[in-house]
Amino acid sequence: MPNFPDIHPTIVLHSSQSWLSLHWPQLLLALGILVGCLAALWLLRSLLTRLGKHLDAQKPGNLPAQLCTSVIRPVTWIGLLVGIRLSLTILPITSPIALLWIDRGFICVIAIVLAIGINFLLNTFCKWLIQHETQAQKAQQVLMTDLIRRLLMALLWFLTFFFLLQNVFSLNVSALLAGAGVIGLALAFAAQNTVANLFGAVSLIGDSPFKIGDWVKIGDQEGLVEAIGLRSMRLRAFTGELLVIPNRIAADAVIINNTDRKHIRQTLNIGVTYSTSPEKMREAMDIIKEILDSRPICNKVRPPIIVFNEMKDWSLNIMVIIWFGTSDLAQKNAELSELHLQILERFNQAGIDFAFPSNTTYLVNQK
Repeated sequence: MPNFPDIHPTIVLHSSQSWLSLHWPQLLLALGILVGCLAALWLLRSLLTRLGKHLDAQKPGNLPAQLCTSVIRPVTWIGLLVGIRLSLTILPITSPIALLWIDRGFICVIAIVLAIGINFLLNTFCKWLIQHETQAQKAQQVLMTDLIRRLLMALLWFLTFFFLLQNVFSLNVSALLAGAGVIGLALAFAAQNTVANLFGAVSLIGDSPFKIGDWVKIGDQEGLVEAIGLRSMRLRAFTGELLVIPNRIAADAVIINNTDRKHIRQTLNIGVTYSTSPEKMREAMDIIKEILDSRPICNKVRPPIIVFNEMKDWSLNIMVIIWFGTSDLAQKNAELSELHLQILERFNQAGIDFAFPSNTTYLVNQK
């Protein structure tokens, strides 16, 4: 068993009293500096809060007011750290190792707090930027802003990390970066699809072929766009399934955006029987034209085309081309249903028969 020297409590108390009696001015000054910093921080927080409210009252939701509110917390942390550091410089600390690690610890904490503060400011700016976009641009702006914010934050923390390695742990950052470059090149070859998906996300968001909520067709997949991430995009199929498409595939595919169309083109082929006379055929075409002229949505883009275009094996065909002046599929289908009903009703009243596939068989009696 090792023998530890006996330290009497009276000796410890006497030593503490001697140290306090010797260094009480420094302790008092350090405490005064800390209290002064706390008071200054309280005053600064009050001023920033009032300034933010004043700016918001002049113009609600403006950027300076939001920035004043977002910097309060980082400024408080930095001020408190500066007060503690100034207090420690007054204390009678003579150990070089202790002073070295106090300086390094202060640099480390200040760097992290600054990075967090920049993060607050960046988030505030991004939210303000999104709020001032129009409703049509907001969904796409959210994607672009979020992507840029993530890249900037990754760069910020990357720089903070290497700053701490060099200034706190005294490591050779140049050698680390050279090694990281070799490792990064190897990882790039090993993760080509991941890198391609990232650039695909940048391409999709920058080119803006669609926005959240659009009805698109990408290759053989079709649905509503729900989200665009850094690796993949998500479509909600009309049958309910969630389709996850890698960004590199979506960026290279032919994208059909059905929501972005200004009108919907529809072709009708109406077949009547071969027993229809030329007069009845002209009457049928006049009936269709009359019905279309009475429906404004069928004439917004351009006048419909009505032609007797083909004599099929079992019918005489009337081709009708309509440009519905809407991009709403539900509205177009409702209009098309009503159009079919009116054609059916008017043709029945006029005695015009619809054709259907049929064959005529002739029997010859040979004696």
